[in-house]
Amino acid sequence: MDWPDYFPKNCPPQNARRDNLTVYRLVDNDPPCQNDFIPNKLLYPHINYTGETLCLVCGISVDKTLEGIKRTRKRFRVLRNKKIAVGTLKPNDGFILETGGGTHVTWWVQTKTPHISFKVVNEDAK
Repeated sequence: MDWPDYFPKNCPPQNARRDNLTVYRLVDNDPPCQNDFIPNKLLYPHINYTGETLCLVCGISVDKTLEGIKRTRKRFRVLRNKKIAVGTLKPNDGFILETGGGTHVTWWVQTKTPHISFKVVNEDAK
């Protein structure tokens, strides 16, 4: 598989896998759109990422649990106004790897339309 030019060599890592997995993502839009799935490497090109971090920022952050994504949103002030979207990844959507401990997952996206399988969670529903 060819990856974008900005991916470093050996990224995604060899232990990343294709899988079916329901995940949660912090987004700005309802419904989620393509712009909600841009890796930090492209969002912040002025930052000089190195080492393992360079590969991680070529992917996007998702979480395996609703509680985990809520913790992330609460922990980082810049994320506090984001919405939570849920979606199911399929093997053709790219590679995933549990990173950073807990329930955090990095997803190296291969699909051209990552947003279509995601919908915003109604957090007010009981």
